[in-house]
Amino acid sequence: MTSTYVLALDVALAVCGAPAGSSAEGLYPAALGNRGWEAMVEAGEASARSGNTADARRAYLVAFDRAHAVDSVEGTLRAAAALAVLGDSDAVRQMVRVAEHLATRHQVPPADRARVRAEGEALVAQASAARQTRSSVR
Repeated sequence: MTSTYVLALDVALAVCGAPAGSSAEGLYPAALGNRGWEAMVEAGEASARSGNTADARRAYLVAFDRAHAVDSVEGTLRAAAALAVLGDSDAVRQMVRVAEHLATRHQVPPADRARVRAEGEALVAQASAARQTRSSVR
């Protein structure tokens, strides 16, 4: 679910061709003021789209912390998925372990726990592939 602000940001980036990171600067502080993990994922996505991967990573880590604080399996996996694109396989592995733990602790039905496990494995593989791609480009 993308906010109107993020959609407007995308349009501004496309139309203006703003320098990397400049258009997303206001989104991160605004997301910090929102206590949900969803706003931080959106801030990270906007930063990543504008080329500012450092801010994107920071936002995704805050999103993970917030999701974990409210025991959100979905939020934990969303943050992991976002970091997987950046190739942060170590962080993704840790987030997947947390998501699996949350699913077990909250007695999520076995079929849903299996989905969490499978999604987690796919995210770790995606992060590893992204890391290798980034390494070979350098």
